Amino acid sequence: MIIKVNGHVELALMKENDNVIHAQCWDKDLLADDNLGEALVDQNGNFEFLLSLLESGETHPEIFIKLLSNGEVIFTSKIYHTDEYFIRNKATGFIEKTTIDLGSINA
Repeated sequence: MIIKVNGHVELALMKENDNVIHAQCWDKDLLADDNLGEALVDQNGNFEFLLSLLESGETHPEIFIKLLSNGEVIFTSKIYHTDEYFIRNKATGFIEKTTIDLGSINA
């Protein structure tokens, strides 16, 4: 099964940092969190991950996102428990969910 994660960074954050922002997708575990992938945030503030549950060995990952600027973590999201929201599209195999609020940076 594949989980597609789309994210968006508000443009104000992009302009404030005036540099490249990376997004990392993580799975929360008891002993050590697993980095599931990294993506560049594009000029419009968007990023995307395609996560294979088969490759990661996870059946119900607890996903969270980190945003990095110049190698420093500038934001860590809330945790998204995928087992609470499994809505699988039979045609694409993707898990569908509209918008999930993973948090925001309070300036």
